[in-house]
Amino acid sequence: MSKAHIWVGFTRKKQSEFDKYFDQSKAFLFDSTGKEKNPSEVELSQFSKDLKKEYSFNEDFLFIYYAGEAPLEIGELLAEMEDISSPEIVKEACIATGITEANAFFFYTDTNMKVNEPEKKFNDLTYIGFFDTTF
Repeated sequence: MSKAHIWVGFTRKKQSEFDKYFDQSKAFLFDSTGKEKNPSEVELSQFSKDLKKEYSFNEDFLFIYYAGEAPLEIGELLAEMEDISSPEIVKEACIATGITEANAFFFYTDTNMKVNEPEKKFNDLTYIGFFDTTF
């Protein structure tokens, strides 16, 4: 069993703007021909910056869900989080932080990563914690 860092909340951003937070298209050290880029051409995603990473994050460890612009009841939103082994515990953690409605969540499954600023909003969402997953 693995674990995931989970962020949940409400954002007023459109989906394209929400997704841009994770965009790593400028974070690669080499261009499409294999030529090394000048360091000034490399730009980390805002997610990597918020995590205080010096390199890009592993996209295989990230799951993003955006339900649309209208908020959903937290249980309805979290029903989309199929890979979490105890969704009720995540729901209780959300409610404990004051989140009863939300329209987005994301989780990141890098077990070696530490969230240095858990009180900080990441893409408008609140860090809920580190939870067990089903994979």
